Amino acid sequence: MSRFRPTFGKLLAPVALVFLSFIPDMLIQQGLFGILSYPLSSIYHGAPFVYADKPMFITPLGAVVTAVVWAVIIYFLICVFAPRRSRSHAKT
Repeated sequence: MSRFRPTFGKLLAPVALVFLSFIPDMLIQQGLFGILSYPLSSIYHGAPFVYADKPMFITPLGAVVTAVVWAVIIYFLICVFAPRRSRSHAKT
């Protein structure tokens, strides 16, 4: 299970994504996280993650939840598909 051990390289992209979700910029929230929230739209319509009068726009809370969900997915993908360093540096 050492493959899932957190390192700086593995955590950089997920943490940056969560950090971006807290920036109060509508372009980032509606552009980046609006696109990322599309696969989660069936879950979002029953929750307070979209505006009631404009359901095509996500709220700031929706952006944070989207970032957390995608951060977990991205971390898992990085851990599984990233090349591993070999530890075959044998002392001679």
